[in-house]
Amino acid sequence: MKQPKFGPLFLAGGLFVIFMIAFMVYVNGYVQKITNIDSIAATFDSRKYDGLLLEKKALSTNKYLYLFDSSNLDHTDFYYHASNIFRGEEGFIPYLVGENSVTSIHHALKIVDLGNSIRNRKIVFLVEPLYYITKHAHSYRSTKDFSALHVYQFIFKSKIDQRLKAKIAKTLLKTREFEFDPILTGLLSNLSKKHPNKMIHILIEPLGHSILDVLEQIDRFNAYQLMLEHHPEPTGIIHKDSLDWQRLMLQAQKDGEKACRTNPFGIEDSSYNGHIKPELNSFRNQSKNEIYLDHNQLNELQLLLEVFKTYNLKPLIIIDPVNGFWSDYEGLSKKVRQQCYTQVKQIIHKAGFQYVDFSDHEYDKYFMRDTKHIGWKGWVYLDQAMDRFYHQ
Repeated sequence: MKQPKFGPLFLAGGLFVIFMIAFMVYVNGYVQKITNIDSIAATFDSRKYDGLLLEKKALSTNKYLYLFDSSNLDHTDFYYHASNIFRGEEGFIPYLVGENSVTSIHHALKIVDLGNSIRNRKIVFLVEPLYYITKHAHSYRSTKDFSALHVYQFIFKSKIDQRLKAKIAKTLLKTREFEFDPILTGLLSNLSKKHPNKMIHILIEPLGHSILDVLEQIDRFNAYQLMLEHHPEPTGIIHKDSLDWQRLMLQAQKDGEKACRTNPFGIEDSSYNGHIKPELNSFRNQSKNEIYLDHNQLNELQLLLEVFKTYNLKPLIIIDPVNGFWSDYEGLSKKVRQQCYTQVKQIIHKAGFQYVDFSDHEYDKYFMRDTKHIGWKGWVYLDQAMDRFYHQ
């Protein structure tokens, strides 16, 4: 009987390993040389948000203004891009930091991981009121996982006060996302305790470090992919004085009217006809008598503001409105909405930060484009606020 020959198999395996090592060496060299990331500043991609490398590259220059939010950043249009042009030495490019359904704790984790590279920076943070109202908060929480890289980086490499680190670890554990991950549960539990478990330190931490090494390599590869997909392109230069905000607002009004012809809520027709109209009656008063403030989310907001202070960040905090027409229809009372705005403002004020308040635009048609995302007029207002803030 012929003996099986494993030589070719071992040779193929060895060649594959050599190829992968050589490829990753090439990727690492490519990523280290990246200097121009203008082309991905406005991209809305989970590989970008879940990573850290490209954001640290962006923080090496002052021309980017970091904009933290969630799904609003997937609904930008021309009015946003009016500011998304580098205006010579006086200009800036908004760098989008967000993904669908991320909340304050996601952003807190991201900032802690960016560490000293983001210290003392101006940033913009959008507050979406629906994130702090229970029914909506639960739907957001259930759809966004934490980046494994962010969590492992936080555990092993973040350099912050131990009290704050323990508070973040406890908050992460409360989300219950890690209850089926014994490694992260053990590591986070150890961080949250005054007297860590020595067995976890001995048995689990070495494995955690190995996982972090792999995740950092994946981040480098994702950065490589993103740069190949979004080639740097020369951007036009618009001088600051040439932006006509009044003209942009009038155009936004016209575009909103054109896009919202089939409903009285100021909701874009494609969204209304595709997702709302078929079930319209089921939405009527669906939020009546069952909505209240989500204190877990409000506590996470307080924690995020504490992280802002830790890194001496200079935030422009913008409070968005809800769509008043739609909120009335679904039974989300004005009283609850006002309680939410008031509570958020009090938390921001107590933390020592200022804010720009657009909550009085609930019935400003086309400020929102659907039930929860900023629309045509809203982006003009936000662009103008960001432009003014950047040049202060």
